[in-house]
Amino acid sequence: MARLFSIGILAVVILMVPCPTPAATLDTAGQGQTVTCQTPSLIQHTITAEGNSQFKFHGQCFYSQGDSAWNKWYSITTSWNGNLAREIVKFDTSTKTGIILSTCPSDPWLQDVTCQLKSMSGNAFEDFQISGVTAYPLTRSAISAEQKAQFRAELDALEKEAACAAPTLVLPSPALDQQFIAPASIQIQVKHNPDFPPHDWTFKWAPPTPAGQWPATPTQQNVALTNLTTANGITTGALNAAKLGSWHIKARVDYPSFCNKTGQALIDARCQVIENPCNAPVLLLPSPASGQQFTAPASIQIRVKHNPDFPPHNWTFFWTPPTPAGQWPATPTQQNVTLTNLTTANGITTATLNTTKAGSWQIRARVDYPSSCHKNGFATINASFTIKAATTVMPAPKPTQQIKPITPTRTLSIPASGT
Repeated sequence: MARLFSIGILAVVILMVPCPTPAATLDTAGQGQTVTCQTPSLIQHTITAEGNSQFKFHGQCFYSQGDSAWNKWYSITTSWNGNLAREIVKFDTSTKTGIILSTCPSDPWLQDVTCQLKSMSGNAFEDFQISGVTAYPLTRSAISAEQKAQFRAELDALEKEAACAAPTLVLPSPALDQQFIAPASIQIQVKHNPDFPPHDWTFKWAPPTPAGQWPATPTQQNVALTNLTTANGITTGALNAAKLGSWHIKARVDYPSFCNKTGQALIDARCQVIENPCNAPVLLLPSPASGQQFTAPASIQIRVKHNPDFPPHNWTFFWTPPTPAGQWPATPTQQNVTLTNLTTANGITTATLNTTKAGSWQIRARVDYPSSCHKNGFATINASFTIKAATTVMPAPKPTQQIKPITPTRTLSIPASGT
């Protein structure tokens, strides 16, 4: 059976709660005893720059009649979210709560406004009910006019502080060299004063730096953010970047004149656009096309593009001699050769195979995948080509020399014998 409570919060509040066991015999008419509750006292509060607030009150309820007495503390915790005033009522020895919602034009704990009761819920109302109240929320008058003025001043100071706060880069992470996989859609999010969004966006790019070299000078790119929107002090957009390398994103944010700050705030984001580490390696040289031929002695250039952290390894070389006409090809045999000038930098491995052997060649290597790729172990590089024997060129025969007859230019006189 319920009992009546009277909380002195200027307006009269009547609560009905269970009577303690010793007083049960007094409840002959089923009405219960009137319990008096003190006006609650404010014990703590929180106000945010966004205009939200929380207050906590507590008070004491008691009654006595004959040999029966009852005494309990109660608490009311409030919150304001810009539209609804919420009060949560609880007694110190009960786990049950009652929730009272009121609609108000502004925060009733900071302003003198008229609110309307919206709803009452919670299992605490199984034990008590409120009646005789004409003004909500219950605790609206538990704060003095001087306190409300103090809280309004506190909110004004917080709002001014927030308006003059430097903008915050939320995305991409302010940490340097955050990596994105090409083609990348880099999400950008900036938190700022709602009246002063970022502007003058600029984008600079520099290609990947080869090992042992100085970084290239970044150049400004003629790109624009897509889906650029600003709402409630949050600006979002996306940079679509296909170019591999370093990206530097900048924007400016103005300050209100009352902030007494000079210049503008600068948004500065840096990130890297990289190849997908799970991409399969690519054989660039020799050409993957079949039927490629070289002439002995050959110097075969090899070039493989791969994940920078997983270069090719386990190189093997197979050779088959030229097949005479009308015969089956011989079985390829593994060759004990070594690549020269083998180097790896920035995801490119280069090398040279030097050989004088004519015939068919096949080069193989393994390239591992990162464990995060969830692929089966490794990829295989395959290169096939043919080396032709050098053709010996015979010198052209010299032309046969012809003897030309000599025609005398003078008459030769020979004397006769016996003269």
